[in-house]
Amino acid sequence: MSASTTAEQDRQERWAEIRSDPVLRELSYKVETNRRGQLILSPRSASHSDTQGDLIALLHEHADG
Repeated sequence: MSASTTAEQDRQERWAEIRSDPVLRELSYKVETNRRGQLILSPRSASHSDTQGDLIALLHEHADG
């Protein structure tokens, strides 16, 4: 097995851990990892929140109609 395959498997396992963590799922931050697999939490941008709101409004509009 090559080193790149092992590194990719390590990344996939790390993200599986992150996705299954209920605390991280509830955070209102963008969750990323660096090359060493360490978590990096960043506040979401205002435009991201605006886009989320627009999408929610559209979903409600289409679900009702």
